[in-house]
Amino acid sequence: MLEISQVNRSLDRKTTILWLELVDIFIIVTTASVLNLFFGQTGFKTYLVYLPALALTITMILTKRGKPENFLLHFLRYHLKPKYLTCFEKGPDTYIYSRAVYKRRGLL
Repeated sequence: MLEISQVNRSLDRKTTILWLELVDIFIIVTTASVLNLFFGQTGFKTYLVYLPALALTITMILTKRGKPENFLLHFLRYHLKPKYLTCFEKGPDTYIYSRAVYKRRGLL
């Protein structure tokens, strides 16, 4: 006989905690850890560690509202990629024209 088991209805839903994805929480915790490493022993720990992490959290929550899943990763990949992709060695200023273009311009 066929066994019946219950399945969660939200398998396709992204995992969020306080409207933040797991990647965002990792970024916030990493930022707070690095700031704590540098400024943790100072008297301004509240201002130099906790407030920037809290500001980053609030900024992420507000800016990511209504955006698709993994928006921050796609945004960073887009801005960190080279602005042009080419198969030539020298870049976008090097173009290979056909003989017809050269003849029309009188270069051949």
